[in-house]
Amino acid sequence: LLADGVDEDTWLFHLRNGEYSQWFRHSLKDPVLADAAEAIEQDTSLDATVMRNRIRDKIQHHYTLPADSPSGIVDDEPSLHGTAVDGVGVLGPLDVINEYHDAQLLICAGQGKTRAAIERCLSRRGIFDDRFATIIDSSVRVPGSCQIGAGSILLGNVVMTANVEVGRHVVSMPNVTLTHDDQLEDFATVCAGVALGGGVHVGREAYLGMNSSVRENLTVGQRATLGMGACLTRDLPSDETW
Repeated sequence: LLADGVDEDTWLFHLRNGEYSQWFRHSLKDPVLADAAEAIEQDTSLDATVMRNRIRDKIQHHYTLPADSPSGIVDDEPSLHGTAVDGVGVLGPLDVINEYHDAQLLICAGQGKTRAAIERCLSRRGIFDDRFATIIDSSVRVPGSCQIGAGSILLGNVVMTANVEVGRHVVSMPNVTLTHDDQLEDFATVCAGVALGGGVHVGREAYLGMNSSVRENLTVGQRATLGMGACLTRDLPSDETW
């Protein structure tokens, strides 16, 4: 949880310097949460405990879906409408989104090229980054030097060291290791157990299979695929499968 174990003086020092809202704004790229945190930072009538609890509540409200909140799946496949997937109802086609103006959205498609196609459809409907949720499992620690784009998903036990840049609508499966200065472009997919050395660049819509690894300072090209268990020791060109 946010700032657990941090003494009151240290908490207040960072809070009065506006560092929490800056982190939300620049690292998580979440202006809504940043604005809420900034309002708390500037309220001098609150003591440290109240401020800490209010910022924690904002984070939990923003990134945790309450069990009783209305939620659902939208899909353009007519045969799915009115059915349920793992207990979550399929509400209808993409146009149904217009009925849920305040709902945050998440593109749940396995392949990066499919997520990119869906994102283009949504952008034509006037839906942009401010409508997309960013899902970060509670086990993931995001250092202040790291950045995560809108719509990205980081599942359990993903490790980020320093200066990692995760683009928009990236999916990182459990137990992925992202080392210093790694860059994952928009719509990249890194499957469970992937390990990247420092300074690795993963291109847009690239796909790294389970338990694959990439040596430091290499590039995985756009739309490239690295197979399960592979060990990459030289650059993987765009649009190739190794």
